[in-house]
Amino acid sequence: MAEYEVTGVRYQMGDKMTLEERTQAAKEFISTLQNGEPVILMAEPDNQKDCEAIAVYKDYTRKVGYIKHERCKDIKPLLDAAGQCDAVVSGNDGHVTFYVEIPNAPESVVLPIERARVLPESPLPQGCGLAFSEEERILQIVAPRIAAMKLTADNIDKLLSMTERYIPLSAVSLSYDDDYWRDRVLQKLRKATRMKLPDEQKQRVKQLHDQLNKIIGNLHRFHEHPQHHIFEQQLTKLRAQTELFEKFEKYASASKDGLSAAVERLRTWFEEMPHVELRDPKDHGMLSEALSYMGVSRRELYDVYAAVLLLEKYGNATDHKAEKLKEDSRSFAFMMHSGHSEEQMQTAMEGLRVVCKGNNAHAIARKLWELNKAGFILIDDEKPLNVYKELSAVFGIPNINEKAFREAFREERN
Repeated sequence: MAEYEVTGVRYQMGDKMTLEERTQAAKEFISTLQNGEPVILMAEPDNQKDCEAIAVYKDYTRKVGYIKHERCKDIKPLLDAAGQCDAVVSGNDGHVTFYVEIPNAPESVVLPIERARVLPESPLPQGCGLAFSEEERILQIVAPRIAAMKLTADNIDKLLSMTERYIPLSAVSLSYDDDYWRDRVLQKLRKATRMKLPDEQKQRVKQLHDQLNKIIGNLHRFHEHPQHHIFEQQLTKLRAQTELFEKFEKYASASKDGLSAAVERLRTWFEEMPHVELRDPKDHGMLSEALSYMGVSRRELYDVYAAVLLLEKYGNATDHKAEKLKEDSRSFAFMMHSGHSEEQMQTAMEGLRVVCKGNNAHAIARKLWELNKAGFILIDDEKPLNVYKELSAVFGIPNINEKAFREAFREERN
């Protein structure tokens, strides 16, 4: 019979309570539940936070929690046409979580994780991604093996040995993959606690179960921001992967658009995220919590790590360039702001800067008239040199022959 974890119990205890009061109320409530006590599971497709949510009801009318998100997809096929099914209480963790079983439901099979991408496609140039850390590679090996292992007296020592290696690494990642496997491994340990084992083995099983259960509980203490802590730890380790920066610079130098355009693509990627909490790569606290809640894959998480690190290293330089362009545009008495966005102003200024650096009188005069026609600048026909002198002061270009500039200006005007 399949068993499912019920979470969020404390948040069903009342609105006008502190966290400590809710926790205590949840403990007292769970202590009253009896194994075999009936409950009802009901899908909530209109749930604003999670359209896959499945709520748990006691006595038909009292909502007491939710099936853990990662297991909802296992239950969906078991629901009736009204989105409901019967279940029974099967135990608790002695704290704020309890478990239910669905009579006659088959054991869920551990399958490879296959999910649609949550975030937009990676903005990273091909071959510029980050390699997974060694710790996470180990997790990819060990966790599925533990979850798939059959529980017998003959292999319990092997299970415990693998789990002892797994637990110290189990909280290094925010990815959906590892959240999924933490739940599966805990489920395996919980079943092992019911086996008839020698006292020493039984004690080891309980210790490992309690350790992993505590880790999972701590990851859900959102007021303590554990996701932010994990995110910063991983970034610190990944900064040492200098190959990321070398490949990015090599790509940028070979690209006709250059480094600024490559960095701008990273910024745009964040700006176009589907949720506002993901749009500021500098706000690691909000970013990490949103990534954890949305259930991104390991590859998606590493796309974010890479983009954050690249913007951290190269973003300031391009930010400075953008600010300089803004300052330049504000410094011109003849620059017009009505009808043009800040981005359009910056583009106009960059084009003007490039032309002025060439120090060609006709090219400069032609560009000025283009900007005049487009409404970016106002030119006094009688005093064209005033314009050029201001350009010279802003861009630091040498003075050109006044007569040549006047003639070029007049020709371009006509």
